[in-house]
Amino acid sequence: MNGSENAMTKSEVNTQDIQVAILAGGLGTRLRSVISDRNKVVADVNGTPFIDYLLYRLENAGFSEVILCSGYKHEDLFARLGTHYHQMRLHYSPEPAPLGTAGALRHALPLFTSEYILVLNGDSYCDLDFERLIRQHFRQRSQATLATVWVEDTRRYGTLLISPTGELIEFQEKSSDSTNGFINAGIYLLPKLLIETIPARRALSLEQDIFPVWTKKRLITVYHHNGHFIDIGTAASYRQAQAILPSIASI
Repeated sequence: MNGSENAMTKSEVNTQDIQVAILAGGLGTRLRSVISDRNKVVADVNGTPFIDYLLYRLENAGFSEVILCSGYKHEDLFARLGTHYHQMRLHYSPEPAPLGTAGALRHALPLFTSEYILVLNGDSYCDLDFERLIRQHFRQRSQATLATVWVEDTRRYGTLLISPTGELIEFQEKSSDSTNGFINAGIYLLPKLLIETIPARRALSLEQDIFPVWTKKRLITVYHHNGHFIDIGTAASYRQAQAILPSIASI
């Protein structure tokens, strides 16, 4: 464990020292029937762009700097958000071509100045306690931490196989059988040094290409979240977000 990790375990977590990367480059093909004219993270949810719910929570948790890994209709993000969300600084890392979640994160590397990066999927909302996740990461001396959430129907997501000691063992494929279980909540705390190991200038998925390699090396531990999880990945889930999100999320 290096000196910065030791310092963080002995003092109050300072979220201002951790940058946030929001993965917002997806094409949103499954949403074209309902939001064909914009990047899905700025899709309207009862009069508010979806990404505003994420930014509001991040600002209230004390984060001060966000990098938006953008791709499809990048101009939508900049036109809507500009360079600041209230006092929180916003930077942009547009993809030159579709790079996938891992490729987009690696492409944004020159903008990362903090030792650790909190990474969020831009199309899902999860009301977990960011500071608790960070404290667990350093208390357990984790290499990487992945947030999980329990859902009653895992068919859309696939499930996670987790060891008794909290290590992620395997991403299990999606199944047509309706079952409950832990899924990937799309929130990760990663050291910059680990992001540097992702091959540059390649289209790669975190979930399909990178995390399986890291799990074999037992680099990922999990943080269990017991609260809400909402995504807008499909037309049906987007309609569900319209009905549920405003009632559970302050903004």
